Amino acid sequence: MPLVKVSEILKEADKGGYAVTAFDTFNFETINWVIEAAAELKTATIIMIYPEMTEYIRVDTFAQIVKTLAAKSEYPVGMMLDHGDSYELAMQCLKAGFTSIMVDFSSYEFEENVRRTREVVKAAHAMGVDVEAELGHVGNADTLEDFADDSGYTSPELAKQFVELTECDVLAIAFGSAHGNYVREPKLDMERLDAIKREVSVPLVLHGGTGIPDSQIKEAVKRGIRKLNVGTGYDQTIFYAVQKNIKEDVGEPYIFCTLADAAPAAKAFLKEKISLTRW
Repeated sequence: MPLVKVSEILKEADKGGYAVTAFDTFNFETINWVIEAAAELKTATIIMIYPEMTEYIRVDTFAQIVKTLAAKSEYPVGMMLDHGDSYELAMQCLKAGFTSIMVDFSSYEFEENVRRTREVVKAAHAMGVDVEAELGHVGNADTLEDFADDSGYTSPELAKQFVELTECDVLAIAFGSAHGNYVREPKLDMERLDAIKREVSVPLVLHGGTGIPDSQIKEAVKRGIRKLNVGTGYDQTIFYAVQKNIKEDVGEPYIFCTLADAAPAAKAFLKEKISLTRW
């Protein structure tokens, strides 16, 4: 089926009380495995690309791959930029046919975050594309202060203002998660999530989903998270599967064979993460 806007996918998730898992990808295989895994579980999914990955694949090429593979699926597929850090990159994605984009100007002061986000939202909405924005600091999991220090967490009151001022369609919030491999088990601030949920009506997103305990992810979904972002775990699962196959001399000594042999491990990981947010 044709690509679906992420906000529409998340509205259905909100009606059903579940979340949709979104995965960072960068080539045909990583995109295809996500779409196949979701289809086998009979659910929607979201394909993302991180800015650094655009150094390896052109934005328009990425978009064409996603569109082609999504057209063959019977289940909704969304495509979005993940953590876009510039107006220019956001515009590239709009021109390439992305149905949704995520911009992250959370490192700026509140007023500047609002200004930059609003600029992207205005352009995106004019083209019928929805926007996810971020408020609060979702930092790096290898730095304890980035996820254990609640001074960087999203303020419920500011979240309400931010959504009203920017008119963003989806909001990524900080309440105890971070990107990458955690140096210590995170503890999500569920009370803060509840407070934010009371203040805003747009779907809420949990970033840094790789190392969060399953029980906390499920609880966050029950309390209103509608999108779970996963990047590190998927990438590393593929890496270690390829590494293992090379060491054990599995299959033929060709790169396409090595990638194909990594598919079972990759799809097992994907299905595990997708299943966490649905029951």
